[in-house]
Amino acid sequence: MAKTFHDLFEKMTVSVTSPDRTVSATYTGRNGLRIAFRPGALDRHDETSLAVQIEHALTGVNAGYGNGLEHIRRERGIPPSPTRLRDTNLSRNRHKFEQAAYDLKAYATSPMGFVKVRIASNHQVSVRIQPGALQRMEMSEERLATELNTALSEAGRAYGTKRRQLRDAIHAELN
Repeated sequence: MAKTFHDLFEKMTVSVTSPDRTVSATYTGRNGLRIAFRPGALDRHDETSLAVQIEHALTGVNAGYGNGLEHIRRERGIPPSPTRLRDTNLSRNRHKFEQAAYDLKAYATSPMGFVKVRIASNHQVSVRIQPGALQRMEMSEERLATELNTALSEAGRAYGTKRRQLRDAIHAELN
């Protein structure tokens, strides 16, 4: 029995490890994005260098996610999104949306304020770990992963909301 796009998407898993192998980023269609740290990762880094490793892993998982979606599209016979549409109202409004969406950014701070995340429209994720956070007695790989995953999730939701609001505003101009 042929599987639907949704079924294939839910089964998709992309895992990437940072260059120094201290950070892993895993995206699953069912559970979304999760970051984990190798034991001892906090001892090997300061806040800035760890943020760089996190960003490398996130960049890789985003690229793998895009490649996975493209693979599913090809497998299901779904044509890729056209880069140029004929000159119609729809294509002009799509272009307008894409131009405006390029400037979208969303921000989130983790529950305890240790991590700040920015997501930009080009799927670039910036991570900032509060100076001194790694030296705190209660900070562990697990706690930092929880802080980071919460901030990533919130930033992703905020970005999705902004994107939908922009789409709806442009759609309203059509009516």
